[in-house]
Amino acid sequence: MSDRNLVEHVEAFAIKRVLDYLNDTENVDDAIEKAMDWVDRFDKKGEVAGQRAVFRKIVDSKQGNWYDLIKKVWTEIDPGVRGKFFENFVLNATAIGGQRQDKTKEKYGCNVPWAILMDPTSACNLHCTGCWAAEYGNKLNMDYNTLDSIIRQGTAMGTFMYIYSGGEPLVQLDFVTEFFRLMKKEGVHTCVDTAGQPFRRDPEWLDRFNELMSLTDLFMLDLKQFDSKLHVELTGKDNANILDMARYLSDNGKEMWIRHVLVPGVTDDENDLRKMSDFIASLKTVSRVEILPYHTLGVSKWQKLGIPYPLEGVPTPTDEQVKRAEDILNVMAYHK
Repeated sequence: MSDRNLVEHVEAFAIKRVLDYLNDTENVDDAIEKAMDWVDRFDKKGEVAGQRAVFRKIVDSKQGNWYDLIKKVWTEIDPGVRGKFFENFVLNATAIGGQRQDKTKEKYGCNVPWAILMDPTSACNLHCTGCWAAEYGNKLNMDYNTLDSIIRQGTAMGTFMYIYSGGEPLVQLDFVTEFFRLMKKEGVHTCVDTAGQPFRRDPEWLDRFNELMSLTDLFMLDLKQFDSKLHVELTGKDNANILDMARYLSDNGKEMWIRHVLVPGVTDDENDLRKMSDFIASLKTVSRVEILPYHTLGVSKWQKLGIPYPLEGVPTPTDEQVKRAEDILNVMAYHK
């Protein structure tokens, strides 16, 4: 942030000194407790008082699954990434952002969002049954200047949290590459969540993909079906190039998470899951495998748009069905 005033620069300096101190603290429990104390101090306006109360209860107890997770975040995340996380949430979004939001509210009489969700693209070259992106024409894109303008205006008003979603990021390959280049300059961890279908090995496209790959820390690859015919039935496209992308990432040493959406009666065929499991096991850089249970949270959107929902009547998977799929894909073998 280059547009901080003097007070904000002082707060930023104090935060970074605190982080340096906490990073040098050998006792993890002490470091977590001191970090919580500083979060309390910097939330002067009580912008996240409810969230702080929840975390304070967990930190004070020093036990339970949530505290174990916090300790893992502290011990397993790179100190630089942890520092950026602390700076973004505590300094930018809460301390500096809260003060700017108050001034904006007072001046213009309007509310300012704590976070902004943006879809740089809704484009996707798959047509998956039940997916909203397939129904939007696959042509909506946000240009770089619009994205930049939103962020500049947002930070001026006090919004420092931006969440990026959308369709298929590889459809906007050059855009994502330039965006990641900016993020890496700021030391931000980068991740591409992709279905992989745009992947191809023609030299011109592959050169562009290699540039993005060099700027990407993690690929989250969605394997929808393993059998080609089943994949065509579900998405309208073959999956040969998707599997080829997984092999390419593996051969080039790029870390991958493999994710599979479990839809009862659609993507839960045991034979197909076993073939998928064997394929995943053949890859060298998979660090995590996840089953994502199908849900019906978006059904109301289809109803409001007056579009028949193609998965009408399909139930969400039971815990037993999810466990069965996890066992077949051997997910625990990939959890470090």
